[in-house]
Amino acid sequence: MSTVINIPGRRAGLPWRPMMLGLLWLISILVVGGILGWLLFECRDEVEALEQEIVALNTEHAAAVTGLVARIEELDAETAALEETIAEQDIEVAYLTGERERLLAQNDVLLARLNACLDELSKPRPVQEVLPGLISSGANVVVIDDSGSMSPSIADVREGLRGIMERGLELPDAQISILAFGTAVERLFGFTKIDLAPWDYAIDQVDANMGGTNIHLALETAYNDVLALPQPEKQIILLTDGQGDIAPELIRVIAQDNIRIVTVPFGAYANYALLQQISDETGGRMRRAN
Repeated sequence: MSTVINIPGRRAGLPWRPMMLGLLWLISILVVGGILGWLLFECRDEVEALEQEIVALNTEHAAAVTGLVARIEELDAETAALEETIAEQDIEVAYLTGERERLLAQNDVLLARLNACLDELSKPRPVQEVLPGLISSGANVVVIDDSGSMSPSIADVREGLRGIMERGLELPDAQISILAFGTAVERLFGFTKIDLAPWDYAIDQVDANMGGTNIHLALETAYNDVLALPQPEKQIILLTDGQGDIAPELIRVIAQDNIRIVTVPFGAYANYALLQQISDETGGRMRRAN
């Protein structure tokens, strides 16, 4: 036989505490659920807007990626073209470099030949070869220094005149006149064709016996003689040792009328500087003869 003991303040058989806890949990869940439901309802439009924005961004991103891929392909094609161009230019540069080296070598050869020719031209040549080569097809005045200082060279001057005479048939259109000068000026013969000129007389008259060296008067006389001629090509050929004076103004006047002066120095003490200056200022040249 069992005995039931009753505890004061508690009803036997009623689990009220667990029921209260369960009720509280239920109420909490309902409250939290209600709050969440309300939040979801309130944020639904924002969520949809965000979803649409995400979709738009994804679409834009995809388009941008597609554009970038296309641009990368274009850049790859441009890079390939540039590499091909660079390769072609490298070939051209190599070719041009080879051509440059070849031309430089050829230039060295040509310079050597030119220097050899200049050296050959600068050497004195026999006067009978030099003087005929100076006669042009136009009007020519041969001005001979017949002063006393030319005595050692008179034989050479005569040989030069004979050389012109012998080549007269090679210059059928040339007109020639010969002046001899010292203190004064003497016209040995006037303008005529080479093959008709009185060469024997002129050669015999050249004897280095005309006194001083008046180059100025001789060139002035030659200038006045040739200036009136119709030939477009006119020149004065001056044979002298240059031991005399000349006014610079006369040389300028001769040059202005397009009359060139060719100088041929004679003698060991020839004034080369003066004769070179005269020929340079008139567009002529200086030729040496032995």
